[in-house]
Amino acid sequence: MHPYRPPFGGPARPTNPNKTQPQTLYNLQDMDPGFLSYAAYLSGAPPFVPPTYGYGQAGGRLHKKKEKDETRRTKTTIKWTKDEEYTLTRAWLDISEDEDTANFQTGPVFWDRVRALFFSSWGQGEHRDKDSISSKWTDINNKCHAFQEVYQRNYDNRPSGECDVGVLTKTLEEFDRTKSPFTYY
Repeated sequence: MHPYRPPFGGPARPTNPNKTQPQTLYNLQDMDPGFLSYAAYLSGAPPFVPPTYGYGQAGGRLHKKKEKDETRRTKTTIKWTKDEEYTLTRAWLDISEDEDTANFQTGPVFWDRVRALFFSSWGQGEHRDKDSISSKWTDINNKCHAFQEVYQRNYDNRPSGECDVGVLTKTLEEFDRTKSPFTYY
């Protein structure tokens, strides 16, 4: 019989009396916060602050409580036209391909420049806010990337002798069938 193979029903291995018992896991939220900050102080680490869920959470917005008789602001949505979308795309390309600044501008500065060029090109004053412009560009960009993925797959798997027009037609049909009509062609 093998020394570590016990007989049927016996203990698997002899227990080591010098072995320490496994530590029990502590729930940090049940512990005293004063002890946690003192332990962090002793170790030199920043004090542990238990996460707050809900309104105090990072990225959460705190809203002012409305009075009973206070009227709520109505949200007005201005629909984007094809010409506006084209002007926004042209403004984004002109600012992103500017050789003088290259990539030496931060995100807010970039979007301020895109916004200024969009309004000067459009010529109707500032009728859209920052969030509207950047979110519209994100929507256009995501749809174009999705279309490009379908086009590239059809181009890579095209039959021998098929031209680019055939690949584009097949891509437009597949995109219309599987996602939605592609309006940025």
